[in-house]
Amino acid sequence: MKKVLHIITRLEKGGAAKNVLDSLDAEGFENFLAYGPCDFSEAKPESQKIFQAKHLRREISPLNDIIAFFEIFLLIRKIKPDIIHTHTSKAGALGRMAAFFYNFPFKKAAVIHTPHGHLLYGYYPRLKTMFFKFIERCLSIITDKFIALTEGEKLESVEAGLGTAQDWAVIHSGINFPEKIVSKEEARQKLGLADDAFIILFAGRLEPVKGPDIFIDIAAEIEKKGRTNNLYLIAGDGAMKHFLEQKALKTGFPERIIFAGHAENIFDYYAAADLLIQPSRNEAMGRTVIEAQYCGLPAIVSDACGLPFVSASGLIFRRENAKEAAEIASKFYDENFRNEKIRQSIAYAGRTDENGVHVFSSLSMKIKLEKLYLSIHK
Repeated sequence: MKKVLHIITRLEKGGAAKNVLDSLDAEGFENFLAYGPCDFSEAKPESQKIFQAKHLRREISPLNDIIAFFEIFLLIRKIKPDIIHTHTSKAGALGRMAAFFYNFPFKKAAVIHTPHGHLLYGYYPRLKTMFFKFIERCLSIITDKFIALTEGEKLESVEAGLGTAQDWAVIHSGINFPEKIVSKEEARQKLGLADDAFIILFAGRLEPVKGPDIFIDIAAEIEKKGRTNNLYLIAGDGAMKHFLEQKALKTGFPERIIFAGHAENIFDYYAAADLLIQPSRNEAMGRTVIEAQYCGLPAIVSDACGLPFVSASGLIFRRENAKEAAEIASKFYDENFRNEKIRQSIAYAGRTDENGVHVFSSLSMKIKLEKLYLSIHK
C-alpha cells in the first residue's frame, strides 16, 4: 500500500485543518500526518501515524525553523512515503525543502502542495509579500503538483508565476454537511436571538485576513440607512477579538453587535440568520459561504480570490469597500429578496459533481484526491 505523509503548520480550527484531517480518509493509501502545535486545534484522531513537529510554527524563527526542518526530514526518512503532501505556507516551505533532500540524488517520493490560499495579497506589506512570492516561485520548481481549492486560486497563482496551469488541480475543500437544518424559529430560540430582528452574520476566525473589522465598518454603513432592528452576529474567535470589541463600542450601537465566540455548531447560526457577509481580504474558497448557501442563506462576498467562484447569488463587492457592501445588503430589506423561495433558489442542496456526489462534500474531495494520488504515482 502506498504511503502518503501530510504536513501542515498547525491544526487550528478552520478549513485547512478540516481539509487535512478528512484527507487522512483517502482509501487505498496508508496516511500519515505531521503538524505543529497550537492552542486552539481541531480534534484529531488517536493514531500512531500522527506526529507533532514541536518546532513547526507559523511565525518566522530561524532557530525553530531549522529544528523543524530536521524534525520533518527525519520523519520522512523514518516513514519513507511515496507521496509527500504539504499544506499551508510554512509547512509547505519546510516540507518541500525536506522532500527535496530526501529525493536527492534519486527521486523516491512525489511532492504535492496545497497552499489553502495564496499570500499574494491581504496578509502582509508589499515587500514581505514580494519575498514570499519569490520563495514560492523557487519552491514550485521542486513541486510535482499543486492543489487549488477554487479556480480563482489557481488562476491568480499561475498568473503570479507559481507553476503552470498544467501543474495545478482544482479540488474543493470537503465539507461534512448535516442531514437536517433546523428552522429559523428553532435556531433563534436555541441561540437566544430575537424573533423580529434582521440578523446579519459574520462567521470565521477573527484574523485580519478574514476581515471582521470590515464587517463592523459595513454594519456602520448599513446603520446610516436608519435601520434599528438589525443584529450583527459575529461567530468566531481569534487574535482580533479585543480590538473588535473596542471598535464595536465606538459605533454607537454596540448592544446590537453580538460576539458569539467560537460556534461548535455553525449551522445553527446559518439557520438563524437572514444574511451572511464574507468580507475577506483573501480567501481561497470560503467554507462559510458554501455552508450558508447549503442552508439557503444568501451571502454577500468580497471579490477576494476564490469567493466569486463559490458565490451562488453573484452579490460581490470590492475588497474593503464597506459602502458598496452596505448598498448590496440594503436590497435584502425587500421581502422579495429574503423569502423562502429565494433562500432555496440559491442553496447548494442537490448540486452534484461528475462522480454523482455533492460537489463540495468531503466525499467528493476524497474521490478526487484519490484519483490525483493514483495519477501522480503510477
